[in-house]
Amino acid sequence: MVYLQPGRQRFEYQDGRNPEVFDFTAGQVKWSSADGMHSPEVVSDAPFNIIEVELKKPGAGNGITSSLDPLRVDPRHYKVEFENDQVRVLRVVIGAHETAPMHEHSLNRVTVFLTDQTFRVTAPDGKVESVHHSAGDVAWGTPLTHKEENLSDKPFEAVVVEIKAVTPEHVSLP
Repeated sequence: MVYLQPGRQRFEYQDGRNPEVFDFTAGQVKWSSADGMHSPEVVSDAPFNIIEVELKKPGAGNGITSSLDPLRVDPRHYKVEFENDQVRVLRVVIGAHETAPMHEHSLNRVTVFLTDQTFRVTAPDGKVESVHHSAGDVAWGTPLTHKEENLSDKPFEAVVVEIKAVTPEHVSLP
């Protein structure tokens, strides 16, 4: 789950466990294992949005072996939030007018845009395209190699959920 605004939720469990209250911050990422039936209640003063990526089947455990893996070629902009046998979750922060070098996303992925994006994206063959997203957008992506340049006067931030599954049918988006 990726929380787009700060908030608080109370969870009641159907299996007799005591209720729990969770506080979260904007941009926070949490992994939630399959945990049985529960009833969530918003107990914040303000509404909030959550992007939930629900995996329908167990992960394939695919490892990332590319020499162009963003963590290898660009650790300044790409950091691991967490990793397990189903997903690798990256946080991407690219400063105003900064460029991320050529890198490869070798797995299918869901990208949650925490800020607006105005990028120039260059493929290995030199083809250039402009890419725009708004904060709160969610996009599905397949494997690709590219270089990214932030054209904005503001830093860019996103959360990338790489799916360790064989096909997109393993994923359900809202």
